[in-house]
Amino acid sequence: MAIIRSIAAVQIGISKAVHFARKSGPLAVDPLVEPVVLDALVPDQIEIALAAAGQLEQKSRQLGRQALRVERARYEAERARRQYDAVEPENRLVARSLERVWEEKLRVVETVE
Repeated sequence: MAIIRSIAAVQIGISKAVHFARKSGPLAVDPLVEPVVLDALVPDQIEIALAAAGQLEQKSRQLGRQALRVERARYEAERARRQYDAVEPENRLVARSLERVWEEKLRVVETVE
């Protein structure tokens, strides 16, 4: 929560500086905006913002990996179902083993989701 507040403080400071710069013209901006920008971009807030960005990137990667795991498990379960559906009814032993594999793949899907 502190990270989000710090990022918001940085964004507010920058937006105030930009707004002031647009209103006052290019010549009067530098000396007046400098303290506002420096106050908004203190090293602690920059460090917190970078840490937050790193955490968001890491979370995004984790979600991507999880989505791939779910997709793969669903694909394997669907493949097992197709194999089971394709077996001839006369081949009971093969059908039983394919059904077992299919059920196992469905349990994996449930676990991953």
